[in-house]
Amino acid sequence: DQVSGRWSRKGRDLVCGGGQSARVVAVPRVTGDIRLEFTLSADVDRSTWEASVWLAIRGGFSLEGYQVRLAAGPEGRVELIRHGVAAVRRLDIRLAARTRYRILVLREGDRISLTINGVRALEYRDLFPLRGDRVGLSCDDEGTSFRDVKLEGRGAPLQLTFLALPDKLYQLGKISEAREMY
Repeated sequence: DQVSGRWSRKGRDLVCGGGQSARVVAVPRVTGDIRLEFTLSADVDRSTWEASVWLAIRGGFSLEGYQVRLAAGPEGRVELIRHGVAAVRRLDIRLAARTRYRILVLREGDRISLTINGVRALEYRDLFPLRGDRVGLSCDDEGTSFRDVKLEGRGAPLQLTFLALPDKLYQLGKISEAREMY
C-alpha cells in the first residue's frame, strides 16, 4: 500500500492516526466494476470530521479520479467529486461523531453509487467513465476508522455500449448531435 500520515492496521480495519492528509492507496490494481464496503466511524471529541473514498486514481493521490467525500459538522455533506469538481452533492445528510455508518460504494459500468446504512445517498452516471485502476481511503482526523474493509473487483473492465454517448446527448437536449451519432 502507498501510505501518508499515520495509520494502524488490525486485520481488515484501518484506523487513522492523523497527520497531514492521511491517505492510503490499495496496491492491487482493481479494474472493472468495484464494490467497496466498510464501517466508518469517527471517535473524535468534535462534531467536524471528514473521510473519503477514492476511485479510478492512477498511482498516488491527485485531483484526477473520483472522490466520495463524507463530511460531518456545520457544513456537513456527502458528495461525489470528479477530477476536483463536485458532480453531485447532498447537504441534507448529517453525519455525527461516535456513530457507526455502514458504507457501500459501488462502481458499476458508468455508474457510481454511495449507500449509507442501507439507504442510497448518492448516484452518479458518468458519460465518460474514468479509467484509473487504484482505490484509496483518506481522512483528516485522528480516530477516524474504516472497519471491516472489503474491496472486490467485480467483472470485466468498464465498457460503454456504442449507444451510450448518443443516448446521453439526447437526454441533454443535444438532439442534432445525438442524431449524427445514431
